[in-house]
Amino acid sequence: SSNVSARPPYRRNGRTARAPPAIVLAVATMVALLQLKASQAFSPLPSPHASRHGGDGCYQPIGPWVGALAPQRLGSLAAKKKGKKGGKAKQPKTSGMAWATSFTLKPHESSEAREFADAAVSAYLARTGGALGSDELSGVADIPKALWSSDLAFLVMNAKSEVGFVNAKALETFGLPADQFEQVMGVTSESASGKMAGFALPHTMNGNKKYEKGYTKKVLKRTTEQGELDDVTVLSAERWAIEKMALVDGALTTESVGVAYAWREWRVGSDGEGDEGDGDGDDD
Repeated sequence: SSNVSARPPYRRNGRTARAPPAIVLAVATMVALLQLKASQAFSPLPSPHASRHGGDGCYQPIGPWVGALAPQRLGSLAAKKKGKKGGKAKQPKTSGMAWATSFTLKPHESSEAREFADAAVSAYLARTGGALGSDELSGVADIPKALWSSDLAFLVMNAKSEVGFVNAKALETFGLPADQFEQVMGVTSESASGKMAGFALPHTMNGNKKYEKGYTKKVLKRTTEQGELDDVTVLSAERWAIEKMALVDGALTTESVGVAYAWREWRVGSDGEGDEGDGDGDDD
């Protein structure tokens, strides 16, 4: 009985060998199971060439770590994305040009209006030898901005007979709040309406006058809905010519830019008539 083997011999590669032990069979079984699991990690996706070549599709791996849980994971990810999609609605994008034109610059923010204000202050210094508004504007870095909030009413009529700059105090003179500057900027005597009805301020000075003080002028001729006088007259104002050097036909000459006005007093609703040159009429 000692010569009887526990396992019958079998032939392998022409040689006699014994049957594999049980542990080898167990390992082989586990390998087979792992291969089965790995095969579940592949999902059929249509091949980009399937429609042309009549193929059924190809298998693309989701990832060897996903295994049999791939459908569940993909399902949860899809659910999350779907939930995210139903959140905030996307706001329509605004182009740069639309954004730029969605608001209006105030006079002291507009480059063109700022040029009128700077030129007027420089011209005042040249005409009078002093600073506009006494010490109020001396040493100020941003003159147009300081003028906008100044207690001195200030306005510039440009060479086109349009309002080129107006500050908040001048708007108060006309009975307008500061945020309604658009009703005054660019206005002419012909185009004025509403609160600015009957607006009149000259954009030139008579003769050789370059500076005048004590100027009184009815700047608005209007009536209320009840028919009452609602005229506005500026009192004891200053006005001065704004000019610049220009080359015309090869010769250097001065060119009119407009006329600047500044005042601290005005009258509303009076029938008193003021006109150009009222006051002491001092010339420079």
